[in-house]
This record gives sequence, C-alpha cells and structure tokens, in this order.
Amino acid sequence: MSSTLFDVAIIGGGASGCAIARELSKFQLKTVLVERCAECCFGTSKANSGIVHSGHQLGLDTLKGRLVTRGNRLIAELAKELHFGFKQCGEIVIVQSEEDWPKIQQMVEWGESKGEPMIIWDQQKLREEEPSLSHHLLGALYAPTAGVVNPYEFVNCLMESAEKNGVEFVGNFRVSSIDRPATEDAPFVLHAEGRSDMVQAKWVINAAGVYADLVADMAGAKTFTITPRKGEEYLLDKKIKNVVQRIVFPVPTAVSKGILIIPTVDGTMMCGPTAENQDDREDVSTTVDGCTKVFSTVTQYCSAIQQRDVIASFAGLRAASNTGDFIIEASPVKRFINCGGIQSPGLTAAPAIAEYVVNILREEGLALASNDAFVGTIEPMPHFIEQPVEEQRRLAAANPLFGKIVCRCEQITEGDIHAAIDHGARTLDGVKFRTRAGMGRCQSGFCTSRIMEILRRRLGLKADEITKRGGESVLMHPDIEELVAAPDSAEELAAPTPDDLKNVYDIVIIGGGPAGLAAGVSAREAGAVHVVVLDREPTVGGILLQCIHSGFGVEHFGQELTGPEYAERFIGKAMEAGVQLCSSAFVLGVDKPEEGGDGLFTIKVLYGSQGVQLVRAKSVVLAMGCRERTRPMIRLGGTRPAGVMTAGLCQKLMNMDGYRPGRKAVILGSGDIGLIMARRLTLEGCEVQGVFEIMPYCNGLNRNVVQCLNDYGISLHLGHTVVRVHGNEKLERVTVAPVDQHWQPDMSRAWDIECDTLLLSVGLIPENELSSQAGVQIDRSTSGPQVTSSLMTNVPGIFACGNVLHVHDVADNASAEAILAGRSAAQYASSHTGPCPFPPDNITLEAGDGVMYVLPKTLNTESNHVLSLRARRHMKPAMLRVGDAASRRFRFAIPAEMIRFEIKREQLQTWAAGQPEGTPLKLTVTLEEVQLPQRRGQPEADPNTDDLNLQPGEEHTQYVCLSCPNGCPIDVIHKGREILRVLHNKCPRGIAYVEQEHRDPKRVFSTTIAIGEGHHSRKVPVKLSAPIPKEKLIDAAREIRALRRTGAALGETVLENLCGLEGVNVVACRTMQKPE
Repeated sequence: MSSTLFDVAIIGGGASGCAIARELSKFQLKTVLVERCAECCFGTSKANSGIVHSGHQLGLDTLKGRLVTRGNRLIAELAKELHFGFKQCGEIVIVQSEEDWPKIQQMVEWGESKGEPMIIWDQQKLREEEPSLSHHLLGALYAPTAGVVNPYEFVNCLMESAEKNGVEFVGNFRVSSIDRPATEDAPFVLHAEGRSDMVQAKWVINAAGVYADLVADMAGAKTFTITPRKGEEYLLDKKIKNVVQRIVFPVPTAVSKGILIIPTVDGTMMCGPTAENQDDREDVSTTVDGCTKVFSTVTQYCSAIQQRDVIASFAGLRAASNTGDFIIEASPVKRFINCGGIQSPGLTAAPAIAEYVVNILREEGLALASNDAFVGTIEPMPHFIEQPVEEQRRLAAANPLFGKIVCRCEQITEGDIHAAIDHGARTLDGVKFRTRAGMGRCQSGFCTSRIMEILRRRLGLKADEITKRGGESVLMHPDIEELVAAPDSAEELAAPTPDDLKNVYDIVIIGGGPAGLAAGVSAREAGAVHVVVLDREPTVGGILLQCIHSGFGVEHFGQELTGPEYAERFIGKAMEAGVQLCSSAFVLGVDKPEEGGDGLFTIKVLYGSQGVQLVRAKSVVLAMGCRERTRPMIRLGGTRPAGVMTAGLCQKLMNMDGYRPGRKAVILGSGDIGLIMARRLTLEGCEVQGVFEIMPYCNGLNRNVVQCLNDYGISLHLGHTVVRVHGNEKLERVTVAPVDQHWQPDMSRAWDIECDTLLLSVGLIPENELSSQAGVQIDRSTSGPQVTSSLMTNVPGIFACGNVLHVHDVADNASAEAILAGRSAAQYASSHTGPCPFPPDNITLEAGDGVMYVLPKTLNTESNHVLSLRARRHMKPAMLRVGDAASRRFRFAIPAEMIRFEIKREQLQTWAAGQPEGTPLKLTVTLEEVQLPQRRGQPEADPNTDDLNLQPGEEHTQYVCLSCPNGCPIDVIHKGREILRVLHNKCPRGIAYVEQEHRDPKRVFSTTIAIGEGHHSRKVPVKLSAPIPKEKLIDAAREIRALRRTGAALGETVLENLCGLEGVNVVACRTMQKPE
C-alpha cells in the first residue's frame, strides 16, 4: 500500500465518508478510505438514531438545512439499489404547551419552503393516530416524508458498493500525522499509529467525525473546532414494538432535537438521546443519570414505555462544531477538503454531502471522468427470517445453514452469519451490525460462542484474533497453543440432513434440557405413542452440556453426576423409551387448535435442510429453559469494552469451546453460576478478585459458597455492587461500592479494581416469548406461565415445566416437575377432543407474607400435590403454613433455595370440609420466622445453637454437607479433632461427610481436556474418581490441563493416579471424538 499513489484518500468510515467513497466510485479515480477501526460504522454512525429527517426543523440559511431535504430523497432511492433497511414511517413533533405552537408554525414554514408536506394535528387527531401517547398533549406537527434506516446497514452498504466499484478500504488505520505536499504535484502522506505502512494521495477528504479538527490540524488546515456531544440511547424489548407508529419529537432546542421515541426498522423501539458536551473523544459510557433523564422525559409523552423494558443501552458522540453548522469546504491547504461538524441531520444528509464534496473537488481542479463500469446495486443480505415461507424452504434446501438458528432472540440463521462474512464482517460487532445477531433480549449471551466459531473457521483465525470490534477488543484467549488451519468454506460447514419430522404427534416437547428430556420419557411411560423433543441447539442436552460441575442426578439416578453425564443418562433413557430427539429444530411459533377443528396444535419449526415445517400435535410441553439477566437490566454504567459477559456465556466458552477469558476477573452477583465460575476460573489460572453481591445475603446455594469460594480463598462482598465499567476496547477496571439499605451505592467509599474480565451473575429469567405468542398467560411473580395442579397453562393442552415455568436451583427438581408435565400431557393427548382428563381444581393458592411466589396456582382435593415456593427473605428458623391445611417448620428459609413441600389430599379434604359451603376455596401460603421456646432459667434461645445441648468443654462447628446438592447444614459437637456428636444430618452420607471434613477435608472437581489439536480442538469434560486433599486442587487442575486426547468415551479413564495419588483417576464425563 505504501507504494500506491491514490488520487483521493478519505479519512473516516462513517456515513459521510462512505457516502463520499461511493459517490467518487462513479468516476475514474483511484480512491482509498482509511478508518481507525477494524470496520466501517464503528464510530459516531453506529450510535446514530437512524432517523431520516424531512428538513422541517432547519431553515435554508444553514448548510444543514439545504442538504437535509436532498439527502432524504436520495436515501429513499438508495434503499432500492443497496437494500438497506428503510421505513418511511413519518415523524410527529408534539405540542406539550401553548408556548410550543409558535415554534411549530416556524417549522411548518421551513418545511413548506423546501416543498415538504406539513400537516397540523389537533388533539383529537393525535389521539386517533397515536393512542398510546399522553392525552395531555395538545396536538402535533406531522411530517410524512421522515423515516428511519438501519444505520449500520446504510453505511456498510454504501461502502460495499464503493468497494464493488474499485474503492479500497483500509481498516485499523488511525491517522497520527500527515505529511503535506512538498511541491504542487507531490502527494499527501498519511501515517498511522502502530503501522509501518502509509497512504499516499493527491487529494485528501477529512471526514473524521469527532477527530476532524485534529486531523485538519495535522495538515495545517484547521479552521474549526469540534466538541464531542454525548448522547445516550436505550433500546427496548420488541414486546412493545407497536406502542407508537411514528418518530416522536418534542419541540427542539438550540442544543438538541430532544429526547425522542423512535420505532426502528427492525421492529424495536428506541428512546434518547441525551446531549452532554464533553472533552473526551473516546468516552461513550452510559450513566445511571442519563438513563433516568431519558425515561423521566419519555414517560411524560408515553406512559406505556418503562425503563424495565430496556434490553440494551449505548452512547455515541456527535461532532458539534463551533459554528453550529456543517463545515464542508476546501481548506486553506490546497487539495485538502474538510468535511467536519457532521452532526444531526448528518446521516440523512450524507448522500447529499457526498454530492456537495464532489462539486468542491471539481471546482478545485480534480478531473472527474465518468466510470462507465459503475454498478449502482449490490446483492442484498438474505435476512432469512424476513422471507416468505416458500423462499425460506428454497434457501434451506439449497444451503442447510439457513435451517440452523444461531441467534434465538432475533432468529438469525447460520446462513445469515456466513452471508455477513461474505459482505465484509470480520468482527463480532461487524456480524451484529449486518444481521442483528446479538442485539436481542439476551444481548448475545447465547449466540456469541457460535458466531466466534464461525468467524474462526471461515477466516482461519486464532481464538485471540477474534475481536468484538477490532484492535485490542479480544473476548477470550485459547488455553492451549493453537495451530491455524486453512479457512473453511460455508459449504464445508453445512450440517447433515436431519431426521424427518412426522406430520402429527401425540406430544411435541419444546426444549431438550433436563426438563424436556424428562417430560419425554414420562410421556412415553404414560402411554403417549408419538413423542418428539425439539431442541434449538446443535446437540440435545440443553444447559447441562456446559455445566461440567457435579451436583446432578442424586434424586433420579442415586449418584452425583456432572451435567453432561446427567444429560447422557436422560438422552439414553429417552431413546430407549422411543422419544424422537431432534436437534437444531427451532420452533418459530405455536398456534392453538381452531374452534370446531381437529383439536390439533400447529407448530412451526425451522429444521435444517428441511426448512420451515408445520407439525401438528395433540398437546405441547413448554420446556425452553431460561436466560441470564443482562447488563442493561441492572443499569450498570460505563463503557462497552470486550471482557464484560454473563457468567453462563463464560461457562460455555470455557467448558465447551476451550477458551480462557482473561487473567484477572471480578464477578458481579452471587448466583450459582457465578459462584461455580469463580472456582472454574481459579482452577484455570485466573485470579478472581472477588464476588460482589448487592443484597445482604448470597443468592447461591450454601454448598457453592463453601466449595467454590471458601475453598479457594475468594472473598464474597455482600451489600456491594459494581457501579461502573472502564476501558475502551478491552476492560481495564471496574468501580465497586457498598450500598445502603435502599441499594443505592455509597460513592464516598467506592474503589477501583483492575481486571480484564467482568462476569455478571445477576439472575435468570424464564424464556417465555414463545409462550406469550401462543396465548399463554405469564405470572409476573415468576415470569413463567400460570399453571394448574397438572402443570397445564390457561391454554388447554399446553403444559409448562422446568426453568421456563420458574427458575430452579437444582436440575433434579426441574426433571421431577417435568415428569408430572409429561404424564399430564399424555393424559390430555389421549382425550384431546373430549372432556378434560384431570380432576377439576377447586382451590386457589396465593403467596402471602414472606413468600415470593408459590406454584401451582390451583389445587384439587383428589390428589397429593408438591408445592414449589421461595422465601422473600432470610428466616431462621421458619414456619411454612398452607393456610390452615398444613404446616411445617424449617431450620431456615432463604431466597436462594427453592422449597418443595408435599401436601396430602387428606389434608386438603379435611380443610375443605371445614369451610363454609358455597365460599370460594383459597389457601394463602406464608413463611414466617419463629422463635424457639425459651427454657426456664436459661438465656434467650439462639436458633443456631439452642438445640445442641453443649456441655462444658465441648465445641461446635457447623458444616455444609457437600455430598449432594441439598447442601444441608450439619452440626458437629467436638473436642478438638474428636467428634462427639453429629446433629441435623438428613441421611447417613451427611455423617460420613462431616467426619471426613472435620479430620481431613478433601474435594473433587470437574474440568476439561482438549480433544483434537489446534484449530479444530474441542473440550471434553472430566472429573475425579475420588476426592483429593484440598491443598492439591490447583496442582491437580494444572496437571489435567496439560492433557491432550484424540477422543474419549463416557466413563473412560483418561489419566491414572493424579498427582501421584493412588486410585485417584481422571474420568471422561461425555463421549467425544476428535473433530474432523
């Protein structure tokens, strides 16, 4: 590149720069665009609101005002040629007070002076057109020619078209200095930070956004200054996508167009931006104050929009010039053109700016001969899910990758990801901006690992060459030395042809995790003939496959298993029972039976090369699991660097893909996944700086606090939270602070912690978008379906179980619940067109004092029932009461541990018989902390020690039993190392455990070993066959980490006598062969 002499060099790959590049590609010029980031649209333009303004907010006395209307019309034309998302939805400027009307009239005059239609709506018309807006609004100005674009698509399509017509793109080229021409004919020479190559060009166009004045200064052409103006924006859940139909503006001010409501091209809603001037040209952090400002303003226009609906937050910098207008002019330095101060409506004006710049070039003497080979169109991205069903089937048949969903939230297929790479994506953000993969509710928690793998294999990259957005934004590192293989083509990665689906099933189960598999086995055992489990992942097993730790199977298989072992056991049981298991089968929708029809549900499934299939079923079981709460949900401010992720995503990347996130980690939230990952990171050589929990109690199981934190000396900071994230490309540090009784951080006591990884373990949410689409009512207390005692929802024939119903802490409980759901679904299927096969539920259950929720919602007096509930707060001891029908005392009750309580039908019958005839039967479930009785002559009872009967000289230690997931607290009375009594154990294993723990504590753990080598290596989970001394845990993990295998079978010993300990072997927990 250094030896190439370009006619024109454009600095900056935003909307203006790329529009100029495309416009120049219409001429016979050698043009290059240099961009400081890895790809185009990674700067100001990526955080743009995407509004195509109509021009009525500016007069003709400004360059902005003259170019915006032309840009509006050009964008409508370009959308047809370049196929970017564009919707001419119109905009309204709302009138909030009588003082707004003169400003509205001014805008009418400006708009009409440019030939734009301007329509005044009175209050009645506004209510008719936008009924969700506040009825206090007095009217609005309607501009029908306004619209919205997808800003990422818009910019990338402009650049792709420019490249197709000969323009060169150079990314990661941050201009650091410019050599001015020594003679009239000499070129400019552009130098970049950290690069030895340079760019030479006869003409330079400075479209460097917030850096435009600095770039101009490098060339001695500075005639203006830029002040970065930060705007925070908030993206909302699609469930409120139709709350308004048009862009909603307040009357603008001299500084900003105000805080808006924006319906995006992609069906979401966006609110913002703020407008805050700052000196920092890199700081795009979000703030709690900014969020509060946006929603306190927006809710005045529209109360249907609430902060709880936020799924993503981001900020961008607008290049505000000292003139307040665009600066597009030939500079004092010959052949150097400034294109600065391009803030709103810069995106709209970009095509017109490009024309304007070309005219300047022509006037300044650049010879412009038409490029007769110019092609104005480009191939559109496929956007599979937006195509008609027949086109979807054609695409999937031709390329099975279109039959595999990668991003479940936005329903983006693997074929779409490959198309994005074909169109220029080289980073995770590049894929996201072209496809929306990762922009949905889970904020890339589920799809990141698969996109990373596709990028790695398609582009032949090492793991640490895969970045979020180029530069230093590496997400993960390999934990083994990698060999780089040649890139694979999309065709080589195609999936095999799947098994055929039947037309009609007795039961369709959606989700192949612990609940779905158990429901399938139960349904077959209950007599259902045709049962299918549809799982959206490439392998059936659900979340179990990445949960390599032990703690599964005690209830169902009588021994403690790892997650993959538990999955393989249930998969085996399901196959033996005759359940059809279908992976990569993504359910797009469930339609209820038509009235008067055959009583069958219709399930729309995207299934590999078969494309979209319609499957009928007599009953349906929902078992889709849950997702993690994300950063926007907890209002965590700061920047958006690589290194911030949910604990579950990190778990998958480490345990299944073989990556290591970083060297120093902080964990926010004390959920079980976070605690487990604290141990996992430590075993893999990462230093965990601490676990920070905003609540005054831990949200994970006690057994995990002991074996994941205490055993490794990891501190747990209760009543603390992370308040800010720092770092531009890669996470550098976080700010933590204690909180007060209202959970507000005390910033006077805050401190910073250096780290390169922040894991979020801040709760789980049942995934019920599909449930809602099917008409299932969702309970706000659980975020799961409302169910009867048979686990049937309000839609007859649809049942729910597992984490989609409510979040479980133990997989065995989810499976136990699913057994009931499968059995109930089989009963329903056997008489789906007849009367309901279940005894009528005549008792309503409700959560009372001390109870967060209780399930099911209704009971009958003909059956025994298992109630599931959670305590609202810590209680020790606690009394559970089911009205006057039943009660039970617990040694403790905590929110982190679900309570399962069986109530007998005889108890319900006795209670019901005592109720007044004709009154509705309702039981309120309560939990309350109770006092132990005080013994005569003794001090006040202590719930921790009162029933221990300690004698003089005796000591008391309480252990948390780790022999099963229940984690029972067991009290040991001892004199030194001599155990005198063991109290409160629930099984003989508890006694054996505390005897060992008291005298010689030992542990087991699970980890992974590499299968295959380098580029195509995968990880197989392994565990220890026997416990080892706690002090040897780290050494043992290091020895296992060095193992390499060509394959492993479930139960196979892959290493004997670990750390020289006789009889301690390393055993594979899953069958896996070397990848081809």
